[in-house]
Amino acid sequence: MGFPAIRYLEWTKTLGGCRINLCPSSIDKISLSSLSLDLSGLEISGPNQYGYAPLIEALASRYGVQPENVVTTQGSAQALFLACAALLDPGDRVLVERPTYEPLLAVPAALGAEVSRFERRFEEGYRVDLETFQQGKKGQTRLILLTNLHNPSGALLSREELQALVRSAESQGAFLLVDEVYLDFLAGPEKRGIFSLGENIIVISSLTKAYGLGGLRCGWMLAPPALAKTVWRIIDHMHVEGVFLGEQVALQCLTRLESIRSRFSGRIASNLSLLKDLIRTEGCLSWIEPKGGVIGFPRVEADFDGNRLAEILKERYATCVVPGRFFESPQHFRIGFGGDPKEFQQGISFLRQAIDDLSS
Repeated sequence: MGFPAIRYLEWTKTLGGCRINLCPSSIDKISLSSLSLDLSGLEISGPNQYGYAPLIEALASRYGVQPENVVTTQGSAQALFLACAALLDPGDRVLVERPTYEPLLAVPAALGAEVSRFERRFEEGYRVDLETFQQGKKGQTRLILLTNLHNPSGALLSREELQALVRSAESQGAFLLVDEVYLDFLAGPEKRGIFSLGENIIVISSLTKAYGLGGLRCGWMLAPPALAKTVWRIIDHMHVEGVFLGEQVALQCLTRLESIRSRFSGRIASNLSLLKDLIRTEGCLSWIEPKGGVIGFPRVEADFDGNRLAEILKERYATCVVPGRFFESPQHFRIGFGGDPKEFQQGISFLRQAIDDLSS
C-alpha cells in the first residue's frame, strides 16, 4: 500500500504568487464572531466515544435517518477515505466518474483497488449515460464513486438518473458512494439526497462548501448500520475520537445554516451573472452552466487550452483559476465564484485580458 501525491491538493496548498484567487470551491470562510455562538458552556472534553451524540442526532434528524446510520468525520475527505477503507481489499474493482475530483481516484488506488472509469461528457451535459455506465461496470464491482452536484462542473443528476444508477449498482451487489457536499447550495426538492433510494448507498458531506466552515472539519457519512460500525472500528485505529470542542461548535452551527446560506445568496448570484456574461461574450469559451454551487468548468475553444490560459492569467495578472489538467480535462479550467464580489469582478476583467493576450 502506498500513498502517492494528490497533485491537485499539493498544488492548491502551495499556491503562491496569487493576488486574486478564483480557485476556492466554497463560499468565503466565516469568522467565529459573525456566528453569534454561545461559547460560554463549551467543554474541552466530554462523552464522544463514538461521536458526539447530540451532533449525530441532529444530523440524523436533518436527513430523516436513524442515528446508527450516521458517522461523524473530520471533513468529507476523511469520510471518503473511511468508506473506502471499510469496503475495499486489494484488487477490488472500483468505478469512478470522469472528470472527477482527484481524491476519488487517488484514495481507492492507494488502498490497492483496481480503478475503472465511466464518462460524464461535456457534450451530454455531464449526465451519466446508463448504457455507458453499464459497460464500465462489467466485471465484479465493489464500489462506485460519483459527485452530485458534479465536481468540477456543478451539473445535477435528476432523481430518475440516480434511481437508475442505484438499481444498476444493486444488480451487481456494489455500493454506490455519492459525495453530496455541494448539494446544500440547492433548495426545494432538488436538494433531496440519495440515501433513501436503496440499501447499498453511502453519502458523504460536510459544512465546508456551502457554509464556509471548513476549519471546523465537521463532516459525516450516512451508511447502512453494519458498515457504519466497521467505520467506527477504523476510527479506533486512527484518531480514536473526534474533537469534542469542535463537535459542540458544529452542533450550534447546524441550527444557523439557513441564515449562513442567505447571507451569501446575493453575492453568489452577482458573481454568477458576471461569469455568465464572460462565457456569453467571449467566443472561445463554452460551458455547462452549473445547476448550483459556486464552481464552473468552462471549456476553451481556441489554439490555446485551459492549462495555458491558467498559466498566463497567473504569470501576468497574479490571478488564479484551477487548470483543467487536475480534472483530466486540459481544454477546461475550473473557476470558483463564491468569493468577494469586487475581487471576483477584477478577476473576470483579468481573465478577459488573458484571453485577449493569447488570442492576439
